[in-house]
Amino acid sequence: MSRINAFTPVFNTANGGSADIFGADLIPQGPDSVFTIGVCLSAAVKLNLMIDDGTTTITVVLNDDSNLTANAGHTFTFPAHSSYTYNLQPSGSATVLWCSVRDVCSGGI
Repeated sequence: MSRINAFTPVFNTANGGSADIFGADLIPQGPDSVFTIGVCLSAAVKLNLMIDDGTTTITVVLNDDSNLTANAGHTFTFPAHSSYTYNLQPSGSATVLWCSVRDVCSGGI
């Protein structure tokens, strides 16, 4: 697991689908953090946010449960608590052309 300091980028990396985008789960810096994720995938697939409390992992499908537009930039912002870890997974095979995360520790944007 890696604590986020400003951003953790992923660039031009193949993903076979249903595999974590980040090599280590992300941990917010503070209890009232907000994550902002920028992502661009090579294929029109759904993007799943994986949230783990240490015993259970839940899946939240981003973008209103719709496929992202391939080769287009997308941004998602959501609250993140330091007692959970986070990762992203595309629902199908895609190259992660770019993915970056910012952790706003103030509890707001």
